[in-house]
Amino acid sequence: MGDLIATCGSPLSRNHRLGEELAKGRTWAEIEATLPGTAEGAYTVRAALALAGRLGVEMPIAREVERALFDGKSVQRCLVDLLARESKDELADYGRWMARLGERPGQG
Repeated sequence: MGDLIATCGSPLSRNHRLGEELAKGRTWAEIEATLPGTAEGAYTVRAALALAGRLGVEMPIAREVERALFDGKSVQRCLVDLLARESKDELADYGRWMARLGERPGQG
């Protein structure tokens, strides 16, 4: 959790810089060419979505991040689409997800 907070909040983080540059309208290809190293989050989003797909878990924020990175969708459009989603109980399927992972809620 600490790593997540540090990489999201620190202006020295490549992942943070990636997000800022996407929000400015630059493409992933443009950003990747200028980053000193790898922004792991750009690749991790696809791995997270693959796992979510196997578990039947919706990850709308990760899906929009993928679209912004790899499909050229603007960050602004991603935000509009996320905010337009119908409200729902995001934890309604928690027990089912944990069962697929071999855990019961409250054990992990």
